Amino acid sequence: MGLTVANLPLRKQLYQSFFWLGYVVFVANAADLDFLPGLIVGDMNRYHHGISHSIGAAMGLAGLVSLIASALRWPVKRIFVVTVLVYLSHLLGDYLGVDRSEPYGAPFLWPISSEYYLSPVQIFHPIEHGDRGAGNASVFADIFSYPNFIAATVEVAIVLPFWLLTLWYSRRRS
Repeated sequence: MGLTVANLPLRKQLYQSFFWLGYVVFVANAADLDFLPGLIVGDMNRYHHGISHSIGAAMGLAGLVSLIASALRWPVKRIFVVTVLVYLSHLLGDYLGVDRSEPYGAPFLWPISSEYYLSPVQIFHPIEHGDRGAGNASVFADIFSYPNFIAATVEVAIVLPFWLLTLWYSRRRS
């Protein structure tokens, strides 16, 4: 989903540079960096689906990256927009997915609201990563499981037509 939304403001640049491609992939997955503190304490899910899965986190990362871009004299507005859109694409995917762990959903509107939200219409299969309190080995076994392979394949099948459409549109505009 991140590559799909990045096609619009970045146009051909995205696929002409490993830097931009890597940046988009990083930002599209940055919300899940909340697994890292849990990894350190032996419970990868302890902090998952917290404030890193929010508009506030998207804006915070975009602001930080924009400061760096400004110092490097890079196009700040474009980088800010791409960062926010790509980060939010992750949140949209989580919002539209099945969540089997409490609290269900994520605090997408933080810092405006700490309420957890989950779409009543869920189109993406659940991604298994164990429950809170599961050991790291168990979580890794869940992440690299056959059900997750199927879930990822379904996500690709759903998103691929949109990615192709935005790729065609962005190249047509360039």
